[in-house]
Amino acid sequence: MKAIEIKEASFQYKGSAQPALWDVSLEIEKGEFVLLTGPTGSGKSTLLRIINGLVPHFYEGRLSGSVKVLGVDILSMRPNQIGTMVGSVFQFPEEQIVASKVWRDVAFGPENLLLEERLIRSRVDESLAFVGLESLREREVFSLSGGEMQRLALASILAMRPKVLLLDEPAAELDAKGREDILGLLDRMSREGGMTLVLADHRLEDVVGMADRVVVLRGGMIALNGSPREVMTHSDVAAMGVEIPKAIQVWRHLHSAGFSLPTLPLTIREAAEGIRYLRRVSTERKRAHR
Repeated sequence: MKAIEIKEASFQYKGSAQPALWDVSLEIEKGEFVLLTGPTGSGKSTLLRIINGLVPHFYEGRLSGSVKVLGVDILSMRPNQIGTMVGSVFQFPEEQIVASKVWRDVAFGPENLLLEERLIRSRVDESLAFVGLESLREREVFSLSGGEMQRLALASILAMRPKVLLLDEPAAELDAKGREDILGLLDRMSREGGMTLVLADHRLEDVVGMADRVVVLRGGMIALNGSPREVMTHSDVAAMGVEIPKAIQVWRHLHSAGFSLPTLPLTIREAAEGIRYLRRVSTERKRAHR
């Protein structure tokens, strides 16, 4: 069973002149970390919305095709049922806040699942510890920084124990430290927790190296779908409005100058390792010709 199965899905918002998604088919494996990218208006948010049921339950329009999560048709489920399987973290965390204190916000979801009080306390403690907010459990929510509030939004979703986590540019409004913290948590979840992650983001610099797969959307359709290295070496990827990370710009510069790295670097660290490799090869060749 796939975590997510989308077959020939199209969606047109009510009042819109054209579809936001057109004939999209996509399968995502359990435990996979998929990065959705593409220019503004390419359909990233809408694709997430058809997975978490916001389309068509909250956003009106015409939806065709099929969307299944863990083998269950999303259209056959009520929103509260979908929430036990799919968690969502959005760009603006304050839109997800439902309580005034940190621990109460994390407890809200499990309480609505009618869990035992002992289990609710355990989930609150575990979720706050995971995101590093255990020392702030008694704080007023709106006294938190932007990065702390986004970590709280993540903790509140994790307390529900979803199998699939969707994230719509969760670090777009954060400073560099806040973005690093959130992406670090996602990387840890992917490596340790086995949760299926789907992240929509147009900034690839510090995230493309974490993903198992990259899906590029353009004009509401899937333009590219493959491993990060397959997608980032595609000749048309820049023309599709995809940001090219600095590490890959270094690779392209070296390649055009006639130097070949063993593999395409996805991070600055990998690019630095590649440059050190070229220096070693150059030194060894000079010694061989003496």
